[in-house]
Amino acid sequence: NVCRRLQEQSASCALVAANDEVAAQILEEGRSAGLAAPRDFSVIGFDDHPRYREYNLTTVAPKTDKVGRLLGRLICDNPFPKDDGNLISIRLGSKVIERRTCGPARPSEAARPTSANRGTGRNEYETNRSAVAPHR
Repeated sequence: NVCRRLQEQSASCALVAANDEVAAQILEEGRSAGLAAPRDFSVIGFDDHPRYREYNLTTVAPKTDKVGRLLGRLICDNPFPKDDGNLISIRLGSKVIERRTCGPARPSEAARPTSANRGTGRNEYETNRSAVAPHR
């Protein structure tokens, strides 16, 4: 159970979901367990689906219009591709849309405020080397 593991975490946690639907389910399960993003954990979705925008998910938006055009051209140019074992690798851009499900890491057992740095604008947390690095 993701929520139980999040509650047991002493360090920060960030989850990357396969899509916005899964990210929304994680948020709902978190709410039912008394957890909230970004206070207790961060979550990022993928696909920027309009149905889940009410969750204010931070998400990765692929350039789906370019994917559609490119796939259309590939199919039209090669209607009967041979199964010769060759793979086609295509890189398409995407962009991260920052909303409200990601935030600064919460202090953990391994990261406690230090009085020397408090209010100086410098790193407020002193961490030991075995600590999990906080997410941003």
